[in-house]
Amino acid sequence: MTNIITTKPRKKPFESWIIDDIESVFGLERLEEMTALDEWLAPPINISDKDREQLLSLRKHLCANVEGWNEDELKFYFLGPLMFIVNFDEKRFKSFLQRSLKAVIRGY
Repeated sequence: MTNIITTKPRKKPFESWIIDDIESVFGLERLEEMTALDEWLAPPINISDKDREQLLSLRKHLCANVEGWNEDELKFYFLGPLMFIVNFDEKRFKSFLQRSLKAVIRGY
């Protein structure tokens, strides 16, 4: 009879992970450029030079700081300015953060 020894997966609390551990365990590496993403974003869009410069500046700021930001800093330094620049808000849609959502759809 063969004895099979199984081990449980190692559990590590979320807050104890650091970037180096994540990269090592999951074999990840940061890419500065991605051909597939560049191709997907390649079709021309109408954007003002001012907005393009602001978005590029915001992207640069994100890349330089994202690993050190917590969730609130990410929202404050990146997501808030991004939502303002792209002006996502419309008559029936508004951007939001940390709101409870409720809806009644066909009586449910």
